[in-house]
Amino acid sequence: GPKAPAPPSLSDEDAVREYLCHPALYRHMLKLHFADAWRAGLLTSHSNSDALVAMHDKEVALLEKVLGQYRKTFADMGQNGLNNVPWF
Repeated sequence: GPKAPAPPSLSDEDAVREYLCHPALYRHMLKLHFADAWRAGLLTSHSNSDALVAMHDKEVALLEKVLGQYRKTFADMGQNGLNNVPWF
């Protein structure tokens, strides 16, 4: 897949939004954004969900560490911001 660009300064909101819309980042941000619903889905759709949930929790914890600071900006972009992503 495409390589993620270097993270911008948090104070440059336009740059942050552009960064989060990069295909390499975007799906990670979606996973982080919907982590709880995703986890609930794993629990309900798999009878032996323990391993999957453990993997999910590990991945989300890592994403949170790396991208957690952008969570609010991503949420604020909302459907409107997401629909304006040129490649989306």
